[in-house]
Amino acid sequence: MNDARQRAAIVERAARAGGAVARDAFRGPLTIETKADKNDLVTDADRETQRQIVHTVAQEFPDEPFVCEEELEPAGDAAGLPSQHTGPMVEAVPETGPCWVVDPIDGTANFARGNVLWANSVAAVVDSETVAAATYLPAVQDIYTAGLENATRNGQRLAVSERTDPETFAVALVAAWSNERSDRFGDLARDQPPIR
Repeated sequence: MNDARQRAAIVERAARAGGAVARDAFRGPLTIETKADKNDLVTDADRETQRQIVHTVAQEFPDEPFVCEEELEPAGDAAGLPSQHTGPMVEAVPETGPCWVVDPIDGTANFARGNVLWANSVAAVVDSETVAAATYLPAVQDIYTAGLENATRNGQRLAVSERTDPETFAVALVAAWSNERSDRFGDLARDQPPIR
């Protein structure tokens, strides 16, 4: 198995392993803290999910650096998950060499509020180029993967739609945007047929 394919297999395995941890905590009791502001949340599930993802990757690549959203204790967790990771935790993706990027629960605010729109995201980067990525939505059982050759949803290859008529598009606003982007979205909504 070449390196990019091995990393692709690991990102999917790690996203699914982290997803299992997060799914078990979803809509259960959570310890919730704020970071930068009241909408920038971190939960105990974020930390446990991140530990599981790092553990899964480190079984194959123990010495490689990680860029993680949450701080991570190097010795494992209270549940006894041993840390196989001996590489550094870094602030940014290095220009050369391999690195793993982890957002354990992308959409923590939704997760904490019981909304199903959250995911586990893992990427493998080599020499500043993403060679594999997986985004797993455990609450709806969808996994999106991408590598150097293709992208898939639940194992089915994705392709860009050939539709060109805006009246046939489905548009969904699922994330908070800046006021400028919200204004632009409003302009689009006014200029197009009804959007639901």
